[in-house]
Amino acid sequence: MQVIVTTPRGETVFQLESSPASQSLWAQLPFRGDWRDFGGTEKITHPPKALLNSKVTDSHAGRFGELCYYAPWGNLAYFRRSSGGPPAPGLILLGRVVSGAENLDFDGPLAGTVKRLDDSP
Repeated sequence: MQVIVTTPRGETVFQLESSPASQSLWAQLPFRGDWRDFGGTEKITHPPKALLNSKVTDSHAGRFGELCYYAPWGNLAYFRRSSGGPPAPGLILLGRVVSGAENLDFDGPLAGTVKRLDDSP
């Protein structure tokens, strides 16, 4: 499953993991989101609904190029830089960037569309 984030800066493609949380995101596509900076390492936005099967007990340390879901706040997070910290409870890996990382790597807000690149589940 691949998704594409289209913004005025260009397109960024992600390969999603085969997981219940990724499939829940897939089922909500397409949607429009406002991406904003968070913590100097992430761009975040909110999907239309909370992702299913997202356990707050899962934990992950975000790394450059990863698309994750932070269950406690219900937001998607694209890691522009590795977090450098310990695994965060509730952070769930959804996928990794395939191309276009530079299009989400800048300071400031950005509106964009998240949609399926292909229709394979």
